[in-house]
Amino acid sequence: MIYRIIKLETWRESNLNGFQLKLLSLLLLGVVIFIWLLSGCVSHENKSPDPPRESDKRTSLTTTSGSRLVKHLKGVSIIPVNPKRIAVLDYRIADSLLALGIKPVATGSFIGSTDIPYMDGHPLKESINLGDAPNLEAILATEPDLIIGTDAQTIAYESLSQIAPTVIVPVAPKDWQVALQEMGQMLDRERQAIDWITRYSEKADEAKKQINGRVPSNETVMFLRVLKKEFRLYGERQLTGTLLYQDLGLKAPLQVSSIEGVNKVISMEMLPEINPDYILLDVGAIAQADDKQGEALYNDLLQSSLWKSLKAVQNNHVYRVPEWFFRTDFPISRGKSLTFVIDALINGKGTLQK
Repeated sequence: MIYRIIKLETWRESNLNGFQLKLLSLLLLGVVIFIWLLSGCVSHENKSPDPPRESDKRTSLTTTSGSRLVKHLKGVSIIPVNPKRIAVLDYRIADSLLALGIKPVATGSFIGSTDIPYMDGHPLKESINLGDAPNLEAILATEPDLIIGTDAQTIAYESLSQIAPTVIVPVAPKDWQVALQEMGQMLDRERQAIDWITRYSEKADEAKKQINGRVPSNETVMFLRVLKKEFRLYGERQLTGTLLYQDLGLKAPLQVSSIEGVNKVISMEMLPEINPDYILLDVGAIAQADDKQGEALYNDLLQSSLWKSLKAVQNNHVYRVPEWFFRTDFPISRGKSLTFVIDALINGKGTLQK
């Protein structure tokens, strides 16, 4: 391009008068500018846009209208940034909200009551009781600006969304800490979530030190549930198992470590083979306040010579746990289960007499 312009300059000086030279110069200048602009536009169109920064990604979750986009089990919902009237459809979701410093305006109940057994002081007393299986009419009457349901309400998601923005979360999260942090992020309570997890970890670490001084490292701990027709042994992957064997560093019997899922049904005859040093024993189904069949099987167990031969039984190291003990997938319930284990193994509370 430069070479051609120089040639034209030489030609015009020898063949054109002043006015023509001036006109031609302006035309040439215009052509050069046009070509320069055109090449700039082409290169700009062909250039790939810069990938969004992490901060841009976070910003994209919140709109300028004071609402937030939240991804959940049923898709994406637009929810208020600061919801004032949150209705939760399961008491376990209320557990997480209370840990974050939020009291829901309405909550699902536990066997008909909002006075949850492991919660101190009835913190949900002022929350509207939606029942164990909330219905649309009851939810609508609470005038929520946000509804948080679980997998159990998936089928009613579209109807719930007609009442208020609705988010569906797992009722049994794989990792309670991740679930709490996600809830905190959704409700702008990330700091409260981190603080709760930090306090729990500090308490568990201190308890581990105390347990190590009381329970020899070669002694084993087993969590067993007696239900109406079976004995159910819980493994290391189950959430109570992670509390016992990860958070507190307790040793599991070989038969517990080999469980691939969360639990395994065993016969009474297998108990002497396992023969743990400590037993945490749960009797009856959690959804049944008076599980007579579970109690009957438990009484049979107590009378069995197989049971009486176990080391844990002979040494008074059997602790009957409350019915909520194995539900350790939410922060307050997990904290209370941790306290129970500390009281049992360190302070010797709650042992069954031989």
